[in-house]
Amino acid sequence: MNLSELMDITEIPKTYRPKEISPLWSNLPRNWLERLERVFIARRTRKAKIFFRADDIGVPSVAFNALCRIFKYFEVPLALSVVPSWVNTNRANHLFQIASPSEPLWSWHQHGWRHTNWEKDGKKAEFGPSRTENQKWQDLWKGVNKMKEILGNAFVPVFTPPWNRITPDVPALLYKLGFKAISIDQKLITKQHNLKVFRIYLDLHTRKISRPTSAFDTLIEDCNRLFTVREPAGIMIHHNRMNINAFLFIANLIELAKKSPYVTITSFRDMLEKVDSHGY
Repeated sequence: MNLSELMDITEIPKTYRPKEISPLWSNLPRNWLERLERVFIARRTRKAKIFFRADDIGVPSVAFNALCRIFKYFEVPLALSVVPSWVNTNRANHLFQIASPSEPLWSWHQHGWRHTNWEKDGKKAEFGPSRTENQKWQDLWKGVNKMKEILGNAFVPVFTPPWNRITPDVPALLYKLGFKAISIDQKLITKQHNLKVFRIYLDLHTRKISRPTSAFDTLIEDCNRLFTVREPAGIMIHHNRMNINAFLFIANLIELAKKSPYVTITSFRDMLEKVDSHGY
């Protein structure tokens, strides 16, 4: 997909600029598309099963609409991680105009409660060690009830923790509240949980860049990694950190993945229904 086609599909204004982006997307190398194409046309000894997850959903925006239009255009499923406290009836109605809960493409699910960092030291977390089990339970309970109120039967019982971090007690709380899976970028600390795990392997937009000159090299390495794991490999998206380069990249990534004989694109809905020998 070229830039002109992208602009027609997404309807992004030429003046659009996100407030914050990873340095990676400021200036792509000239041969970026050729290098991305090599990822998907190379002969593979193992096929990849991938899924897409978009985080920090709750506020209608140009970027959210553009992202959904790309996935609609390619008819590829997208898991939408909603921050419950960010959504009210008016916002939900605007979001649903572009991504209706009645359409099977979208897996509307829960992304924390307020997306608040409670940790004074160390890595950010909403459901981290600084909070009691009861505090975490209360926020999870408020969140799931808000999601069911807004989505009804269209709510997909999967939990994505903000910053992809939780303490070992959280999975049991989620299970009690009726969740069937958790999506995270790491192995769970505890296995005493009865939840499926939809793991993220590729972070596109919140990448920490230590060496800007080699940032794209690292991204391509991470794309190749999708073909090295047995479980479905998740690709994490943050629409509010995407500029035109980021939209163009993901549109071409999706197009190449759809055409590749070595890639299957799955969804939260499909993974909840199917369990194979690896437990996902």
